[in-house]
Amino acid sequence: VLAMVGGHVFENVPYWPACGQNDVVMEVCVNGAFTVGCWADFSDEDCQYYVGRDLDGPAGRPWTKVAPGIGFPTGWQDPNIMWDHTRSLTIGAYFSEGGTPITAPSWGRIKQLLR
Repeated sequence: VLAMVGGHVFENVPYWPACGQNDVVMEVCVNGAFTVGCWADFSDEDCQYYVGRDLDGPAGRPWTKVAPGIGFPTGWQDPNIMWDHTRSLTIGAYFSEGGTPITAPSWGRIKQLLR
C-alpha cells in the first residue's frame, strides 16, 4: 500500500439506478505499475454504497476486496470470481506532474556529510 485515505465520507452517493462521482485527493509519488482501489468496511452493517463494473469497455486490471464468510476466496481478488465478464471497475485516477521523487542517498553520500 503506497497511500490510503481512511474515514472518508463520500458526499455524492445517489440512489440506484443513478450514479455519482466522488473525488479523493491523494498526493503520492508512483513509479511503475500500480492499482487504485476502494474498500468500504461495512462489516458490522448493511452495505451503504456500491462500485459499478464495466462489462464491455476497455480492459483494466480490476480487484475487489472480498469479506470472509460469503462463499468466495477472501482478500483482494479478481471480481470475475463472483461476476463474469468484468472488464474494469468504475474507479479511476487523475494524474499530475509533481516535484522530484525522494531518492535514498547512498551510504557514501551520507558519510561525506559527517566529514
